[in-house]
Amino acid sequence: MEFRKLESFVSIVKHGSFTKAAEELYLTQPTITGHIQSLENKLGTVLLNRNGKVVSLTEAGQILYKHAVNILNTREQALFSLAQYEGKLEGELVIASSTVPQRYLLPDLLAAFNLRYPEVTFTIRQFDSKGVVDAITSGAMDFGFVGTDTSGSDLEVIQLCQGRLLLITPCHGKFQHFKDTALTWDQVANETFILREGGSGSRTLFLKGLEDKGIDPARLSVVATIENPDTIKQCVMAG
Repeated sequence: MEFRKLESFVSIVKHGSFTKAAEELYLTQPTITGHIQSLENKLGTVLLNRNGKVVSLTEAGQILYKHAVNILNTREQALFSLAQYEGKLEGELVIASSTVPQRYLLPDLLAAFNLRYPEVTFTIRQFDSKGVVDAITSGAMDFGFVGTDTSGSDLEVIQLCQGRLLLITPCHGKFQHFKDTALTWDQVANETFILREGGSGSRTLFLKGLEDKGIDPARLSVVATIENPDTIKQCVMAG
């Protein structure tokens, strides 16, 4: 089974389109179609449902897709290790990252990596933590950085550092007396909140912290849901 045919198959699933797969792989659409037909003939089963412009996996296709992603990832890891051994590491790394690691962790890491491997370029895509996991699992991204524990997923997880999750308030009004004051979880839960979006790792950690203290997250008064941490800070500062 040729790698190129598996690449075509995975790309079609990733984009949901033969045309977009052809564009990504710099192949003609008939070539992409031929790759899928060859795979289906070799395996003796239909891998993709074709309903007009909509493409979806059959049950057999779902089985092959998981293995195809693993095969292609293993090949890339082997090539990466060999290139590293020979001191000839080059090419493009496609990285998925959630918001906080992208802002506070990646700049120093990429700068250090670039000094050692100047022939490597980077493409970085921002997702929430769930989106990072989904992108890597689907094969759309090579690897990623998240701010929450993903050890329960079907991924190899390496902890790079530890951080703290902090509660922030305005500096005026009743909040100016909060400095150096210990608050109970009930007091915290009774305030009005701005939260990150649903797939955010920091949001997940915060809500889990409430549940661990016996507080139902549904009781929170949430005035806004905002993706950008800097926007959240500015809104809190403004009261």
